[in-house]
Amino acid sequence: MPRTDPLPTEPSMGLGRYLDSIGESENVAGLVYPDRRGSGYGLSRHNDHPRLEFTRIDEEDDVHFAHARGFVAKTSATEKERLKELLRAAWV
Repeated sequence: MPRTDPLPTEPSMGLGRYLDSIGESENVAGLVYPDRRGSGYGLSRHNDHPRLEFTRIDEEDDVHFAHARGFVAKTSATEKERLKELLRAAWV
């Protein structure tokens, strides 16, 4: 999801419903959305997909939070390629 100004109150809230509405929910493992508390992005599992484990990226310099259960992470990264790298690194 691209960053907009102003950001929605909860940038990630409608993504799941949108994916359902276009019939793509089963084809998506993770979500990338603007972090409402910073200039970076949030990364999360979609429908608790078992192949994404964000604890695998918690030591990266630009990852400032990865939940201990691995379902979400926050990063200061903003470049598309870097976000893709983080998703690849979190893939199990």
